[in-house]
Amino acid sequence: MKYLKLAALVLLLLGCTRDPLQVSVSEKQRLLQRIDEYYSLEKSNDWAKAYEYRSSDFRSFVDKEKYVRLMSVLNEGWQLENFELKGGVGDESRYIYSATFAENISQSYAEQRGLLEGQVTYFTENIIWRKEDGEWYCVSCGIRYRLELNRELRGKE
Repeated sequence: MKYLKLAALVLLLLGCTRDPLQVSVSEKQRLLQRIDEYYSLEKSNDWAKAYEYRSSDFRSFVDKEKYVRLMSVLNEGWQLENFELKGGVGDESRYIYSATFAENISQSYAEQRGLLEGQVTYFTENIIWRKEDGEWYCVSCGIRYRLELNRELRGKE
């Protein structure tokens, strides 16, 4: 009986460690599509549309015009070339991925550090997405040492 209880506990714990989004493949596909759409907007510097992918907490705290203006300035001279998701953990309402970003270095950053302009640099950070009203929104998008508004911000509480 003791071993039966132990086996049941082990099975229960194994079930809790499974990635719940693997159960819902379509939901994970929706999340991955939203992530891809968001970073495509970053690649094209379309900060006005990228803002719409940010969480409601973020949007209640940061004005859209301020966001567009600051992100344009902070990203000036940089170009996101690619991103790769390395793995993640989460559930049907919140997901955290490890992401590696490949970006071309801006002239000013290259000059400050004695590097060649256009050299690709890599950043690995956690990104956080949350489901709100049936849609996925970015909570933390990867600051990459300069995009301060990509960090997690909490709304007015």
